[in-house]
Amino acid sequence: MIQAFQKLIFVSNLVFGDASDFILPWKHLFGITDYQIDIAMRENAKSLYALELKSIGRGLDIGTLIEVRRVQLAYKLFDEVAADMFKEHAKKLIQENISSALSILKSNTSAGNIPTEVINEVNSILAFNRLLTVLSKFPQGERFARGLGPISLAGDFDHDKMVGDLKILYAAYTTEVLSDGLLDDEKLGPLNELRNIFGLGKREAEAIIEGVMSDVKSQVPA
Repeated sequence: MIQAFQKLIFVSNLVFGDASDFILPWKHLFGITDYQIDIAMRENAKSLYALELKSIGRGLDIGTLIEVRRVQLAYKLFDEVAADMFKEHAKKLIQENISSALSILKSNTSAGNIPTEVINEVNSILAFNRLLTVLSKFPQGERFARGLGPISLAGDFDHDKMVGDLKILYAAYTTEVLSDGLLDDEKLGPLNELRNIFGLGKREAEAIIEGVMSDVKSQVPA
């Protein structure tokens, strides 16, 4: 009943705008406070915006980002809230890649052999992150959905629980990248980018890279 009433307030405010105070005097007739009206507007706007975000995948384009921004403004959702929701949605997309890669990696029985599917999942993460970064710097970015920019899982409430698996995946990707035993700036770039996405510490990542390099060199015939 409460949710239905909140929806009524939300729709009325969208349809009538400021005139809804006179046409539908919620505060006088029902004893509704400004705070309760704000809650109704925010929560319903968030629910509808969340539905809009579900249609967004990794292949972002300018038209979609402009439409999402238009929807946000139509629902009168604050920029800060919209940005946080977009970032969370982007993280969920990346976490899907991570879960898929880990599932494949842990089910692989070939010692020392990193499945191509795992590398493809990580490359998808990197490509999506770079797209978000480029779009966040676009000249007409003020017309786009809020929340664009590079992703980092650091600081998430469940990051500590994930960090072990993230290190495993980072090590697997590092093993593939450094399979020839050579480390240069071209290879270090994506490794650093992945470290930032996974929210790993610099020393943690360096230790993994050193370990991989040591393993690769030990396998080279003397």
